[in-house]
Amino acid sequence: MMSTVTIGFSRREQFSLAAECLQRIFDYTYIPFNLIVVDGNTPKVYWQQMEQVLEGRSNVKILHADRYLMPNQAKNLVIQADFSRYVENLSLNLSPKRLRSTHKSYKVV
Repeated sequence: MMSTVTIGFSRREQFSLAAECLQRIFDYTYIPFNLIVVDGNTPKVYWQQMEQVLEGRSNVKILHADRYLMPNQAKNLVIQADFSRYVENLSLNLSPKRLRSTHKSYKVV
């Protein structure tokens, strides 16, 4: 039996690409996964776009913060909120085309 992986998603500078990157996660992840989205004061117009991608998905958990978060702060929120064995943190600071090649994995013990 395959373990479920948790993907932590946070954006950094490029708010406008967040919804597209989220969609790519759903399109290109072929194993069971949970998604934790960290919203660090995302502008409303971009958050609405992200919500459209996330709507109706049962494997999504959203963590809201009222301020901009540094990458390690967002990563720590994901790790604290998750109980699966493996956590993959994606930090949006590149174009969606390069998203698949830039990530950090953590084994939670």
